[in-house]
Amino acid sequence: MPLSGSSKTRERKCIGFSEIYAIKRARQARKGPIPWVQRKLAVVAFIVVFNVLFLVLVWTYGRVVLTSPGYATIFISQSPPPAVQPQPPVDYLNYISSDEESIRGTPYGQGHDSRGSIDTRGSVGAPNPQDIHMTQSKPAVTSQPNNMEAGPMDAIPAVAAAHVARQPSPERANSRERTDGDSGLPPPLYSRRPRTDPVLLPEHRYCRRDEIIKPMRARHCRACDTCVLKYDHHCPWIGQCVGAFNQKFFVNFLQWSTIFTTFIFVSLLVRVVRTSARTDTPPINPQHIVFIVISAIFIIFIISLLATQVHLILYNMTTVEYLGVQRMRERERSVLAQMTEMSCCGPTRDMPDSPDICRSRAPWNSMISRRRILKQWDAEWGRIGKEGNLWWLGSKRANWQATMGSSKWGWIFPVGRSSGDGLVYPRNPRFDNEGRWRRRAEWPAGLQ
Repeated sequence: MPLSGSSKTRERKCIGFSEIYAIKRARQARKGPIPWVQRKLAVVAFIVVFNVLFLVLVWTYGRVVLTSPGYATIFISQSPPPAVQPQPPVDYLNYISSDEESIRGTPYGQGHDSRGSIDTRGSVGAPNPQDIHMTQSKPAVTSQPNNMEAGPMDAIPAVAAAHVARQPSPERANSRERTDGDSGLPPPLYSRRPRTDPVLLPEHRYCRRDEIIKPMRARHCRACDTCVLKYDHHCPWIGQCVGAFNQKFFVNFLQWSTIFTTFIFVSLLVRVVRTSARTDTPPINPQHIVFIVISAIFIIFIISLLATQVHLILYNMTTVEYLGVQRMRERERSVLAQMTEMSCCGPTRDMPDSPDICRSRAPWNSMISRRRILKQWDAEWGRIGKEGNLWWLGSKRANWQATMGSSKWGWIFPVGRSSGDGLVYPRNPRFDNEGRWRRRAEWPAGLQ
């Protein structure tokens, strides 16, 4: 009995993958093997592409290895220590105290000048010693962020995050909130507290190991035992530091390393897949599988380094400066967590006049409430990674060109050089001349 049209359709749908694969193999067998010329051309193309990528990789590696990162001792003469010794900076990112003043920001519309006196204009300066109450039982922990050094693995985001997570966080606040000034800004209970030490003054940039006043953004590398211009990190791959003069070539090297390892990975993977699809060939070579796994590991590692370097260049930061930004964000997350703990409390003996937040039943632990607080802080200060970056040039393109150069060929190939001399860098106008972050109300008129 002949089958109906619907039965034929159902029968076609029941054909399995094995039957389909057998049909395709039969069609390929009728076509015959690949012509000899076509196979030789494929081999020649592979060899040419491999050698071109390998030569460019060697070229970029040679440039980054043979180019000095820039050593400050070559450009700066030795000098005695400055007469004015810097006071130990109070790092509010790592300050530990049982007093609320250690984590609460300065009231809106009120600040301190560089000598600790009250400034009604709200300038940001060194803190007044009376504003910080440190008990003998729990002394304040101060740190020297200028001495922070990025290790070889800190260029990877996960390692940098773990480095920041090891930093201490502020404890819970328990004292009384001061009266907010008339600034026209929303008055949250806590405020952002940037660093107040003048990092650009000579006494804060003096290196006692090399006996020089370090240029802007220079750091002392323990592995090289010298100060490096625009110190990013010490890289064992190139046997020296990544700094002002070779960071561009280091990025070019990572770019072509990514392309080369990806080419090797794809080539091996295609060969293994084609070999496994043929029944007349010997089993898969285990060495190919090992090479594929190694290539995949290298791709993941190099892409992480490349993505980190591109991110830092777009924001005009080094790895050391990025760690400082992450510490400030970690501190703010701790402050928000403390606000969550205090959200359900009523008027207390320590805070009888601050029930505005405690009485509200707003869900401080929700993401929406935390974002609202961060927007209030950003409205007063600006964003941490941009307006709060001492070396932010106004746009990501300007930041990129400052390191990679203005020529687009230099963005890909190791030609050209970075702009600047590595000694002096343009400062973000949102900071004062001594390197302190100012409030939005104190910015130049065109930036507010």
